Amino acid sequence: KAFIKGRFGDNIGSEILTINAIEKYKLSNKYEFLYTSYNRLAILQKGIGEYEKALMYNEKALDYLKRVKNKGVNYEGSLSNIGIVYHQKKDYKNAILYFKKGLNNNNLKVKNIRVFATLLDNLTYSRFLNNDTVGIKKDFYKALHIRDSLKIKAGVVLSKLHLAEYYIATDNATKALVLAKEASVSAKEIKNSRDYLNSLLLLSELDKQHSKAYLEEHIKYNDSLRNFERKIQNKFTRIEFET
Repeated sequence: KAFIKGRFGDNIGSEILTINAIEKYKLSNKYEFLYTSYNRLAILQKGIGEYEKALMYNEKALDYLKRVKNKGVNYEGSLSNIGIVYHQKKDYKNAILYFKKGLNNNNLKVKNIRVFATLLDNLTYSRFLNNDTVGIKKDFYKALHIRDSLKIKAGVVLSKLHLAEYYIATDNATKALVLAKEASVSAKEIKNSRDYLNSLLLLSELDKQHSKAYLEEHIKYNDSLRNFERKIQNKFTRIEFET
């Protein structure tokens, strides 16, 4: 329930429910679920810009993960999450450190190539923003090809947006525009609101002739998204009241 509320923008409701779940899991030593719950709290705090709290919850999640027998790739996933927090803080050096740490697992490609591609793209993007250009293009395309071969549509969108930024920085606006348009179309198709909105801002910079139209679509889509989220939140409240 907390996860669903979080997906529809009800961060406070999601946080309250997650904390309630944690209290119950602690009574029965459900370490795997405690890891998942603290991981969720970290994601919620990251989403509202409370980066120090997000890092604290990520560390708590990792503490509980130590007691879980079958960890899968949760450890690498958490390192990726911590790296993203530092990335959003614009602390690219620490972000790079955590992404590299996640990629240190030599078996990751075999165990979960999806997580490998995520870490690789995150690492490459942080390196790019930290002005480290060695092998950047190759690594961006490597992550894109993995995601494309696995049909990870949201990942393909993100990879194309990162590559578009790379081509802007290397003065290839034509290639950047093609990738940004492809990312925008795909993001809208799969209802990936965050990246669709980001693609519109990127297109408004690249395509000066249609810049106004892209910005107007950004405002219109963002407003409709907020209205939709409010309706869903109201629906949750009504269902709880009537049940």
